[in-house]
Amino acid sequence: VVGTGGSDNHGMAAPAARGGDPRVPRDAFDGYIAELIASDHRSVRVLAEAMEETARSFPAAAAPNASAAIRLERLIGLLRPRIETHFATEEAFGLLADRMRRRPELAGAVRTLFREHGRLLVRLDRLRALAAKAAASSDPRRPRALAREAARFTDELARHDQKEKVLVLDSFNRACGQGMGG
Repeated sequence: VVGTGGSDNHGMAAPAARGGDPRVPRDAFDGYIAELIASDHRSVRVLAEAMEETARSFPAAAAPNASAAIRLERLIGLLRPRIETHFATEEAFGLLADRMRRRPELAGAVRTLFREHGRLLVRLDRLRALAAKAAASSDPRRPRALAREAARFTDELARHDQKEKVLVLDSFNRACGQGMGG
């Protein structure tokens, strides 16, 4: 039955798994979502690298200037909606959600990664508030604290991304192994 998720869906997407429209061919929808997630990954990576570079630019000895904190605040402002949309897309349509449906034994690891999405967003919100305070402050400790927190956030984001990649690759390797040997 087309669109019901049954075994004979004629290559059409099941509504719940493919964005609700059974008329969308599985390959076209999957390709669109994969490209969207890849594009999000690139945008997030570029902004995180810019955050790291800006945080590293804060002078270690001299009083850090407010313009670096303002730049960091703006970068966070650009990153926040992109990463939130990226996480929502991953959770609804991404490879991780797909792996969880196809390989139920990975559900716990996937749910853990999804919980990290919420924690990363909360940390990013706190970082943005810290950036606003640092930009408005004449206290040189605030920008330095901001630089440290920005580095911690980008490190945590990189670790999260790596865990996602490992999970997807492991799932793919297991699928290939089963396809080849049983």
